Amino acid sequence: MTRFFTGELPVQINGYLNGSSQGFTVFLVTMIALLMTLWSFMWRHTKKNG
Repeated sequence: MTRFFTGELPVQINGYLNGSSQGFTVFLVTMIALLMTLWSFMWRHTKKNG
């Protein structure tokens, strides 16, 4: 898992920046979806506690 973050991910980001804007868009949408899911989960958890 650590090798993925240290090795693969910078290469993929570099590839997106150099080449396909479509690939970068997919990456961006995926990251936003993950962040929104995490945020909504945290929001529900916080409201439940509060």
